[in-house]
Amino acid sequence: MDNLRLRAILLNLQDRLSNDDRKRLHFYFGNDIPRRIRDDPSLGGTLNLMDSLFDQDKINDEDFTYLINAFDQIRCLDAVKLTFKSKGYDADEDDDGQQMVSSCNSCYQTKSS
Repeated sequence: MDNLRLRAILLNLQDRLSNDDRKRLHFYFGNDIPRRIRDDPSLGGTLNLMDSLFDQDKINDEDFTYLINAFDQIRCLDAVKLTFKSKGYDADEDDDGQQMVSSCNSCYQTKSS
């Protein structure tokens, strides 16, 4: 996957994040991003967060597992599914990523209850 495609996926992902999801994501990455970005969970602040992760090479067009793990930890199922599909995984089939999606499914159901 090239860098522009990953950035397009991350832009589409922004539409699936609630304000609370953004706040959780910023809190989760607290030690990895500057305070000014952490304190701005707006769309612009979240895009700055993603840029900061690119700048630190924590995510790149070849490996964005770090971001998938973060979405899993904050129980953001839609984000996990979208990023898995963009990596070539199908969240509805058995594959190496199915375990994470399944575990996130159960966490998400607990969150929604």
